[in-house]
Amino acid sequence: HSRHSISILLLNAICSVMESKVRVVVRVRPFLGTEEPTSRCTSIQGNSLELSSTVQKTHYKFDSCYNQDSEQSQIFAEVSDSIGDVLSGINTTIFAYGMTGAGKTHTMQGNADNPGIIPRVAQRLMDLIEKQSGNTYDISVSYLEIYNEKVFDLLEPKAEDLHIRQDARHEIVIPGLSTQKISSFSQFDRVYRSGCLNRTTAPTSLNKESSRSHAILCLYVQHKEGDKLITGK
Repeated sequence: HSRHSISILLLNAICSVMESKVRVVVRVRPFLGTEEPTSRCTSIQGNSLELSSTVQKTHYKFDSCYNQDSEQSQIFAEVSDSIGDVLSGINTTIFAYGMTGAGKTHTMQGNADNPGIIPRVAQRLMDLIEKQSGNTYDISVSYLEIYNEKVFDLLEPKAEDLHIRQDARHEIVIPGLSTQKISSFSQFDRVYRSGCLNRTTAPTSLNKESSRSHAILCLYVQHKEGDKLITGK
């Protein structure tokens, strides 16, 4: 329902200490200027969310629920414990799902004064790598958008769209997608901000600068353990 205004983070974190490989966290966005605060249709009690309409009330239970006053740091805390797994070669995925205007870009990207999950993950990853001794880590980043069912490189924009393929190991690859090496958070921040400027946006009734595409940013971390190359992303 459009008035539920809920942004759902689906956290697919493959981590041995977690009971489940998938965690679902709900974040309710604040009211927009055009909405009446008296028309609240959500209520949070612990990890349960109640959706109310003139017809009925429905209850849902998630791993965590956050109300409209939640801070970016609180949401980040929900995913930060899986970041270190990347250094061990375990892939971790975090993605935001919700209708237009639900707050996906705010949650994932944020701004310079109030960064979202993506820059916070990059900073934490750099901090963890800095504390490692005896290993040298190579870090690179790719950033793409899917717009009108076409894939575009946000770091090195090209006139033609890219194609999604499956390699001999049945892994998804995108030939021609650029990657840029980074060695510090400041380098990541510069690359990330440049890519964000290349995203496709257009105004909607709920958001003047709505992202009109899906965006996927990937951090690749590699290091050697003996003769074995360990890769996590």
